[in-house]
Amino acid sequence: MDSGSLPKTYKALAAKEDNTPRRLIELPLPKPGQNQILLKMAFVPINQTDLLCCNGFYRFTDKPPYPVG
Repeated sequence: MDSGSLPKTYKALAAKEDNTPRRLIELPLPKPGQNQILLKMAFVPINQTDLLCCNGFYRFTDKPPYPVG
């Protein structure tokens, strides 16, 4: 797939604030940096750590939304 055919967004299960229900939302598709690749995932597992991330633990970013998976 060439970069001209990439979508502009992707769907993610995310919480917009701590301790709020997770919803399926669309987020901007990040552009890979130099020496990086972008993979298309058909399925992504969601585990307890992902859910804890949405509740304020194991945070990978300090800005919402907090995607899981």
